[in-house]
Amino acid sequence: MIKMKKIPLGANKQVNPEIFAITPYIPGGLMNASKLKKIAEVAEKYNLTVKITSGQQIALIGLKADKVEQAWKDLGMKPESITGLTCRGVRFCPGNTFCKRARQETIKLGKKLDTRWRGTKTPAKMKISISGCHLSCTAPAIRDIGIIGTDDGYNILVGGSGAHDARIAWTLIKNRTAEEVEVIFEAIMKFYMENAKITERVGNLIKRIGIEKFRRKVFNLVDNKYLQYRPTTVKYEYMEDDDQLCGIKKEES
Repeated sequence: MIKMKKIPLGANKQVNPEIFAITPYIPGGLMNASKLKKIAEVAEKYNLTVKITSGQQIALIGLKADKVEQAWKDLGMKPESITGLTCRGVRFCPGNTFCKRARQETIKLGKKLDTRWRGTKTPAKMKISISGCHLSCTAPAIRDIGIIGTDDGYNILVGGSGAHDARIAWTLIKNRTAEEVEVIFEAIMKFYMENAKITERVGNLIKRIGIEKFRRKVFNLVDNKYLQYRPTTVKYEYMEDDDQLCGIKKEES
């Protein structure tokens, strides 16, 4: 039986227990030429395999344990590895900053949510993605929380999964502004973190309590936050045919 070595800080174990991988974090997979050149220099120095990951990152594979710390120093970055029961980095497409098909901005929103939530301890691993249109290049419909840009704003999806219990996410609400997305996102995270069981993904929590209760609890939290500075009450209308939240009507309190 092969005995696994202690994993160095900021490294990921591989099949071969003698080697490790590191993944310098690149928000949204966007970087300048200088950063890309630095990564290439480190890969060349240590004769590493370079892997473009499905999470919009670049993994450097093949480091010996005693070289991991120095490799991070060569990159000019602090060692880190976001794994386990945590919120992963937010995946986002280029949005209407670059893509002619995108309907909404994604880079600023993606970086905001990434800065706020990446690395946060959660009941189970949390995957989030944002797509600027319904082509869904970042696959938001199979993420714990997905956001899709439309002509009229952003749709928020919850409970998707691409794992062994694969499912398409429920649509929580449609056509919201970026500001509203941030508030609703925080409410989703708060309710999930306070009510999910250990290792229970968002979709499994929804299956356990029901989408109606999940919506009600989340939007109660949204109301409470909004009421701190906006004296309105909010009514939510539901589509009868597919149980999706389709809009908001506001009434002055």
